[in-house]
Amino acid sequence: MKNPVNVQSAKNMNGVRNELSRIWSSMKQRCNNPKNLLFKNYGGRGIKIIWKSFDEFKIDMLEKYEKHLKDFGKQNTSIDRIDVNGDYSKENCRWATWKEQGNNKRNNKDGIYLFFRTTEYQNKKLKGLAEKNKVKVPEVIRQIIEQVL
Repeated sequence: MKNPVNVQSAKNMNGVRNELSRIWSSMKQRCNNPKNLLFKNYGGRGIKIIWKSFDEFKIDMLEKYEKHLKDFGKQNTSIDRIDVNGDYSKENCRWATWKEQGNNKRNNKDGIYLFFRTTEYQNKKLKGLAEKNKVKVPEVIRQIIEQVL
């Protein structure tokens, strides 16, 4: 008699592979497609993907991805280049939380990053405050944070 297949486990693994494939596709778009809105920050700066195929990427990154998902969840798992000026490669990539990734940005001068997530209602309020004060939304957020801290 054959061993029974754990259907739930197979579904979960399929979901992980699909998500990993989506991440791979997004990396390729950022690095290789000049029409992609983020190309200027990746491919336009010379950032390349060193992996030759999705299978190579999966071999190097799947196990760590699954662990990060288990520890932090899908919504808080993102691929991060350790050296922000380096390529996407096994040696330069890790799975990071949004906070970790935010602390690892070219424009992060002081090592401080606050991940500011808002609801649709809050976004409307922020936009209204920005328009009223003739500034951009990030300036409103900066001023709010300064008042809180």
